[in-house]
Amino acid sequence: MAYVDRQSGTSRATSILAVGLIHAGLGAALIYGLAATFIPKEEDGPIRSVLFPVPTIPPPPPAEKPSVEPSSTITTVTPSVDATRDDSVKVDPGPIPTFTDTIRDPAAYPTVTPSNTATSTPPPPLFTPKNPSPANDRANWVTTVDYPARDLRLGHTGTTKYRVVISSSGKVQSCEITGSSGYAGLDEATCKSVSRRARFEPAINANGEKIVGTWSGSVSWRIPD
Repeated sequence: MAYVDRQSGTSRATSILAVGLIHAGLGAALIYGLAATFIPKEEDGPIRSVLFPVPTIPPPPPAEKPSVEPSSTITTVTPSVDATRDDSVKVDPGPIPTFTDTIRDPAAYPTVTPSNTATSTPPPPLFTPKNPSPANDRANWVTTVDYPARDLRLGHTGTTKYRVVISSSGKVQSCEITGSSGYAGLDEATCKSVSRRARFEPAINANGEKIVGTWSGSVSWRIPD
């Protein structure tokens, strides 16, 4: 009996020691396993961190307000008839206003003329136009020696009016009788003498150029004493 008990006590101690070693081995494996460092393989390359962009979500568009088109429909509201209204009670609406259209006479109002009305005025001429003018003494154009002999012998007298055309050089181009003396001899002697002796300053236009003009005069035929 004593041998069995001693053997049983030895086995129990061995079992306890074995269990303790197992627990110690598990604890060491757990500690060393957690402290292990992962060493990447060279062929895999270095470990890199990649940042993936976060897509930006645009805000939703604002809600469009429904466009309200103006309505051209006129809605007429008809008042409802009150069934409880007492028709026997009369309400005086008061005097009805009258409207009178006053027609105004347009002649009673002055006509307003705009003061800023543009008026076009021609530019002033560069030169003052001039008519022909005598360049020598008019008393020498017709003298007593020019009196026709026949008219002098017959005592013919009178006044002859004439008009001459003056060239741009101041000479008489032509002569015409505008008022007869009553005697052809006196009229003919007038134009003949004036055309031969008269000299003029020619006419000038607005540009300062010498032009053809006319000049009128008269000769009084009187028999000398």
